Amino acid sequence: MISPAGLQKLILAGALLALGFSSCSKKEPEKLAVASASAAVAVVSAPATPSPAACLACEQKGVCAELSDGCSKFEGDARAQCEAVQQCINTSNCADGAKTLTSCYCGELGTSACIEAPLTGAGAPAGPCAEVIRKAMGGADLKHSQVLTRYLKPEHPGGAAIARLNCDKVDPACTAVCGF
Repeated sequence: MISPAGLQKLILAGALLALGFSSCSKKEPEKLAVASASAAVAVVSAPATPSPAACLACEQKGVCAELSDGCSKFEGDARAQCEAVQQCINTSNCADGAKTLTSCYCGELGTSACIEAPLTGAGAPAGPCAEVIRKAMGGADLKHSQVLTRYLKPEHPGGAAIARLNCDKVDPACTAVCGF
């Protein structure tokens, strides 16, 4: 079984490789984290109807085992927020490659435009999971760069949900089974 540190390195390495970064990147840590979050975006076609039970079974047999029940470490509202992010992304096909997780929460804005976008009103993120993800990452007052950085932090309810889904996307054994 892979260690927690090894799992984090695998997920981050997969995210960085998807963007074309190497371990020699000279990007600033926050920019690197935002760029890494952008890699939660593998462009792979999804099966017509993925089975949650089959996905969970695949996760628990592989490198994603430690993340497969990430929402269970939370209680009350935090757990509900984590589960809501997973549910929204799965039901909206937010991460299936057609729309990326960092296209301002599965909408049309690219990462740079997202960071500069207003929090509300015209030009604000309008993807199907925007509100759910923002809430699970800490609330409506966070800057978009903070939300994107928290994609890589499973201590936040939204981060735990995104970490699980990102692992599914980078683990070739579960990518198709989990609908990515």
